[in-house]
Amino acid sequence: MGLPNFFAMYPEFRFRPAEWQDFLRDRDDRFLRTAARLVMQRIEPKKWADLVGDPSDRIAHEAIIALCKIGKANDYADPIIERLHDNTPGETAEQLLDWARTVQLALVQIGRAHF
Repeated sequence: MGLPNFFAMYPEFRFRPAEWQDFLRDRDDRFLRTAARLVMQRIEPKKWADLVGDPSDRIAHEAIIALCKIGKANDYADPIIERLHDNTPGETAEQLLDWARTVQLALVQIGRAHF
């Protein structure tokens, strides 16, 4: 059964942005965050692209990565650039690596012309 069929059979699992924000914010498990991002990538970006501006670095980075992975980063280039430019990398090595990965994907997808 594919993901679209799953959502058709179980409508209670429809996308609710507030719940996904809490799910991403409260999880330290990188694999669970990746699973949540993969689900986000299958949903129309208009419903969740505003997460790029979320105060939580973790949520904003996952949203930026999702936009890059589905090829929609150029459509949201200005908020992505603003978020990454105004953001500090973090205090721990994991936060620094997450920030560096996000910047790298954004540079590849958006291009140097915007930076």
